[in-house]
Amino acid sequence: MPLDRIIVEQLSVRSIIGLDSWERRRPQPVSVSLAIHSNVQAAGDADSLAKSVSYAHVAKAVSELAERDQHATLEELAHRIATLCLGTYDVPKISVKVEKPKALLHASNVAMEITRTRASLEHLERLQSGAPSSHLENHSAPTLSIILPEELWDDIFTIERLQVDAVVGVNPWERLEKQKISITIKIHGGQLQPQSVLYSTVPPTSNYRAIANAVTKHVEESKYLTIEGLATSIADHCFEVSPATKLTVRVDKPSAILFASAAAVEITRTRPPANPSKGHLTDGSDHVVYIGIGTNIGDRHGNIHHALQLLRRKCTILDTSYLYETTPMYKLDQPNFLNCAVKIATSLDPLSLLAFLKSIEREMGRQLTVRNGPRVIDLDILLFDGLVIKEDELEVPHIGIPERDFVLRPLCDIAPALLHPTLHHTVEVLLSSLLSRPVADGGSVMRRVTPICGSLWAWGEDTPAKVMGIVNVTPDSFSDGGDRFSSEAAAQAAVLMVQDGADIIDIGGLSTRPNSDEVTEEEELARVVPAVRAIRAAGVTLPISVDTFRSRVAREALAAGADIINDVSGGTRDPAIVTVAAETFAPLCLMHSRGDSRTMTTRAQYEDVVAESRHELADLVKRAVAGGVPRWNIIVDPGIGFAKTLEHNLEILRRLADFAGPSTELDGYPVLVGASRKAFIGKITGQVDPKQRGWGTAATSAAAVAGGAALVRVHDVKETRDVVAVANHIWRTRSARKD
Repeated sequence: MPLDRIIVEQLSVRSIIGLDSWERRRPQPVSVSLAIHSNVQAAGDADSLAKSVSYAHVAKAVSELAERDQHATLEELAHRIATLCLGTYDVPKISVKVEKPKALLHASNVAMEITRTRASLEHLERLQSGAPSSHLENHSAPTLSIILPEELWDDIFTIERLQVDAVVGVNPWERLEKQKISITIKIHGGQLQPQSVLYSTVPPTSNYRAIANAVTKHVEESKYLTIEGLATSIADHCFEVSPATKLTVRVDKPSAILFASAAAVEITRTRPPANPSKGHLTDGSDHVVYIGIGTNIGDRHGNIHHALQLLRRKCTILDTSYLYETTPMYKLDQPNFLNCAVKIATSLDPLSLLAFLKSIEREMGRQLTVRNGPRVIDLDILLFDGLVIKEDELEVPHIGIPERDFVLRPLCDIAPALLHPTLHHTVEVLLSSLLSRPVADGGSVMRRVTPICGSLWAWGEDTPAKVMGIVNVTPDSFSDGGDRFSSEAAAQAAVLMVQDGADIIDIGGLSTRPNSDEVTEEEELARVVPAVRAIRAAGVTLPISVDTFRSRVAREALAAGADIINDVSGGTRDPAIVTVAAETFAPLCLMHSRGDSRTMTTRAQYEDVVAESRHELADLVKRAVAGGVPRWNIIVDPGIGFAKTLEHNLEILRRLADFAGPSTELDGYPVLVGASRKAFIGKITGQVDPKQRGWGTAATSAAAVAGGAALVRVHDVKETRDVVAVANHIWRTRSARKD
């Protein structure tokens, strides 16, 4: 027989739930709705409240609970209300909806809906009663055998009526102007995980601010013809920025029908199969953990790479931060550190993971010294799912997170919107707060680096751009085919480029000009590997990059003395090249292109060449990171002249700062620009002979430096060296200048 319901609708209370929309810990307006499932037949027959539950008493008790205590999340308050009612009244079941109308600046409210039964809470209490450390130590197996009540996985978190301006519609006038769109997102699925139960915590289902911001940015940049397409893309995007397994998305278009308030589409989608190129879990792992890594003894970047290899024994590395060289923070009389953060997936419980990390430290030779002193390797658990853990051996979140920029900067690279479970600020906000303090209080001095050829190369807006000299060992290159075809000629050219001021030598054995014929792998190997050996034999110690899309050529060139892989296909022609870069820890340059030398000119079709090239290349970068290439070893190239028209090339140079600028998918990656002697320069200048396009190339090099390029790839090193030196003084900050 179905149960009756006693309802309290939209009870208004003042409660502190995390932070308000301005990131403050203040009382906020909260609305609570209850449905107490009970049989009111006896009360109805007797017409007596004594045989029922007094909704007035319920409202008073809920108000007192909400206003008396502070609550970390909406989920926590909803769970406490359900626990209170089921513990106080003789009822079998309760549904609770908690709404926070001022949670977001551009949405009507966020809400949490849960249903709990007396049986489910009794089950949770039994689980929590056995939660001391000894309980965890008895579960060193990959997963904990904890079964949660089924209804705990049926909760719904909602962002209601998020207001966004977007271009959407099939009519011509709708393509010219943005219109108001209202979006409601429901995240299905419970917030409690087995580990949460053991530690008596209720982590948030999702960081709703991060989801709202991500969806807003995505929709504002989109240009869908239909709200069906827009709704589908929003669902896909939400799966990318949240751990949700099931979503309902409703998109309302108020201006669609003149005599209706709105036209709308509502869809429900489940998370698609795991995609390792986008950082999804693929091996059944249960937990997402963020690890901080530091070292300042011996071969520092070698220590970092070794630690990553050892981590893979029991963990899947989903993402890495950039690498930072950091001055010591607490104990100052010691060498500089290298620091990074990694996002991992693991089936280990917190204490088992801690034991595993300590075993790695011991294996790598770490010895206990003074506190905050030098160490071969340091592996710290920063965050473990959404848990708050206080054990003798382990405290999570890591106590040092809010005061350490060498933790927050790397963490912000991979999880800027991640919510700190006790401070209730995102990592991005915590970093901003730390950096707003005086330098003396803000901690260490940091620079973003890539290990190349035994040195640390720094990147950033205050770092001078560098020059990459081109040595083509091909008979058919568009600009210098045959000039340096022999290994001896290549070595002589490289020596001259060193004298002229090159920073890197780039060796290519395969012409990639439009409509060129590809040579066999064996022929490319016969050209490239001897040239690399000859250049090293000639005494060149600069880094050497190998321009190839073939994994075997890359591997053998690295073995012969090359240091960097420069792949014009972005890893698409031979995906194994990513494995080579991951296994050798060689920096990998990924270039944007479409098709191959035969088809690229037919695929130069874009609505926004900068945005589309960036987006397509960002997917290749994610694939490389998921394939084991650390983020700090990746360089990006917009692909001037590859599947681009003259106007496309100029637009990229004009807007190069947008290609890998702040808040873009490629933010932070060093950019390589290779426009040297290309056909679009000849069309503009009228120079038919590529060797006469040096002055035009100089203009592109200056534009590249102005746009933030870290490297320019050119044939004429001596002249470009002067151009880049002056451009660095004009557009890079004073600290970068070499006077």
